[in-house]
Amino acid sequence: MSEIGRILKESREKKNITLDQIASKLRVKREYLSEIEDKSDLPQDVFTIGYIRLYAKYLKVDIENQINAFKNGEDFEEEEEIISVDEDESDSIKNLLLSKIKDKKYIKIVGTSLAAVVFVVGVFVVFNKSSNNAMSDVEEVAKEERKVVIAATITKINNEEYLVKNIPEDNNNIFVVANDSTMVTFIAGDGGIIDEVFVRIGEKKQFPKGHETILVKTRIASSIDVMEENN
Repeated sequence: MSEIGRILKESREKKNITLDQIASKLRVKREYLSEIEDKSDLPQDVFTIGYIRLYAKYLKVDIENQINAFKNGEDFEEEEEIISVDEDESDSIKNLLLSKIKDKKYIKIVGTSLAAVVFVVGVFVVFNKSSNNAMSDVEEVAKEERKVVIAATITKINNEEYLVKNIPEDNNNIFVVANDSTMVTFIAGDGGIIDEVFVRIGEKKQFPKGHETILVKTRIASSIDVMEENN
């Protein structure tokens, strides 16, 4: 069992949650979660790391240092404190805050702080409104000049890869649509990984901006489609 698997398993058992419950909630296979907990020789690929991060986020544990060590093929021997707040601790914090609120001194401090926040927000709103009015004419002219839209070229290489070219710089209408829950990797034209995300079944994810060409890879064959929506 790896350090990551030990932390996740202990956290899950402390919360009295079963693997089946988590698999159903995250819409991933139970076997993936079981391997993360029990195997000591997990593959160091982007999909495994994505599932580990998803699992840790669900359990609300911070294991980013262990994940970075795992990615670099290093051993993480230092046992870090896993921070989680249970219901009893939450009630104690809430009661402490309530007792402070009843204290007149704290009421005065809170009132002064709120007044300062309201003042700052008011100044920001007035300034922002003036700036928007000053820029409105310029924006209208710019909108007229951007009426010409260049359609992107979407090519399905196989059941696991799509190649998208001629992506507009201000990309707002190209999406990945998941037919099944899967990890999706966005790769730039130079081969570097732009982003990797977990997409749930039926979910729609917008493409990263600032790249003219992007290769899209999915772990499960035919689990995604790439589409361009017309405004």
